[in-house]
Amino acid sequence: MSLPYDLSKTGNAAAMFLLLYCVAELAMLWHYSTLFGFYALIDTGNLSQIEMDQAAADVDTTGAAIGALFLLAMLGSYIASGMWIYRAAANAQAIAPAEGRITPGWSIGWFFVPFANLVMPFRAMRQTWNGLHGNPSLTDGMPGWTLIWWLAWLLGNSLATAAMRINLSADSIADFRLSTQIDVASSIIAIGTALLFRHLILQLTRVSAQASASSQS
Repeated sequence: MSLPYDLSKTGNAAAMFLLLYCVAELAMLWHYSTLFGFYALIDTGNLSQIEMDQAAADVDTTGAAIGALFLLAMLGSYIASGMWIYRAAANAQAIAPAEGRITPGWSIGWFFVPFANLVMPFRAMRQTWNGLHGNPSLTDGMPGWTLIWWLAWLLGNSLATAAMRINLSADSIADFRLSTQIDVASSIIAIGTALLFRHLILQLTRVSAQASASSQS
């Protein structure tokens, strides 16, 4: 049996972009530290308007550069990881066909459906995990660390959304400081999530390659 996709190139690309994403998140954490320094300067009340404007401009310039790196890394990670998820699901379907299996397309599509995206993408990944391991079951569990990965993904996204909402409605330094504190927590969680997902991708890519080799021997 020949599998529809060789996951090695897509998996390696996704793994590379996820590392780049982690670097971008580390850069964001550094930027947050400069924001806290800026907030502290404002709290002193010793800055003239010109000095405050210059400090704000410096922070904004740095933030824009880091934000551009972050956006590129995030988009690259989403695209490469999405391609890998689709292709891994297709290979799992070929190895262990089962009625009721989530299709490769919906393995991606569920990420964009409100509320369902809290559960269904993880179910799809569980089916992919089982299928690539030659298990036709749609409900058997995965290792515990994969559940940690998914819960961390949900928590990190929730924190990032909360920080954005506070930042958009902020009318005091205290509000901006709180938003940044939540962003720090979100970034730390995001780094752990990305590393766990990278491990998942590399592990299942190896399993897929082994299944392909076994089918051709």
